[in-house]
Amino acid sequence: MKETLQEIYCDESGFTGNDLLDKKDTVFAYASVALKHEEATEYVNNIIQKYKLQGGELKGRNLLKYPKGQKVIAEILINFKDRIKVAVYHKKFNLACKLYEYIFEPVLSEKNSLFYHIKFHRFISNILYVEFVSQSWGGDKKV
Repeated sequence: MKETLQEIYCDESGFTGNDLLDKKDTVFAYASVALKHEEATEYVNNIIQKYKLQGGELKGRNLLKYPKGQKVIAEILINFKDRIKVAVYHKKFNLACKLYEYIFEPVLSEKNSLFYHIKFHRFISNILYVEFVSQSWGGDKKV
């Protein structure tokens, strides 16, 4: 029996490099869809024709601006709901968790189960997050 490989397409949104405290782009998203190339091409062409869209590519930032584009997004999500996965990360909270992992975890590693049991990692990450969203960070600093 011949084994068929599943094609998976991925894309990201909200990447700001090392600037995790950016005020405009507060989240990072990574999405994937399991879809054959031919099916994707046919679907995109049909959507462009159906909604009379400009260009040959569906760009989220352009679709989100207009009600017609938002209908396109809703239709795509409904049609492919069983074949998509999306991960969304809040950048400031992610930074707070990473700081715990890189700064505290190495020091506490010999007894880390004790600290995880009392949820010390959550306490520190939340304190850092509150600091990041407070006025003292203002979003102008790069980390």
